Amino acid sequence: MSIIESIQVAMEAILANRMRSALTMLGIIFGVGAVIAAVSMTKGAAEASMERWEQIGTNKLTIMPGQMMRGPVRAGNVETLTVGDAEAIEELVSKIETVAPMKRSSMQVKAGNQNTNTTIVASIASYIESEKMTLLDGRVFTDDEADGRKKLAILGSEVVETLFGEDAAVVGEQIKIQGMSF
Repeated sequence: MSIIESIQVAMEAILANRMRSALTMLGIIFGVGAVIAAVSMTKGAAEASMERWEQIGTNKLTIMPGQMMRGPVRAGNVETLTVGDAEAIEELVSKIETVAPMKRSSMQVKAGNQNTNTTIVASIASYIESEKMTLLDGRVFTDDEADGRKKLAILGSEVVETLFGEDAAVVGEQIKIQGMSF
């Protein structure tokens, strides 16, 4: 049987069973579409995951103090790390680029008659670099300002919008965190 005869027999079979042929074609189209969609979603998820890891830093190590647990209830914090520990790690480990000791807590922030509860991070200037953050306005405080315990704050965009309104210029404005002025 030649190729032309094979094509003729195939066309006759397709035309004789139109419904079966249409359903078969539809099944193939949906199957190929599902595979393409699954591959696209997997690739998109992998790219999103890699972007997040790049933002976090694939060479980043976070060391946190332990917590005392008693059953399902946390009994309290065990303060096992100090700023001196962070300085010692930076001195003793040659491959470390940045050390940024920090303390995180949820607190109330006020500006004028507006207030919000948010996460407060107390740290040193290198924290911004280690977290790969960019500032939309203002500047990063210096190590001298941190060492002198100058009361400065860097606000996230959501906190600025809540306290001052959208697109507000807040550099130099005063806020209160747990009643302390910054």
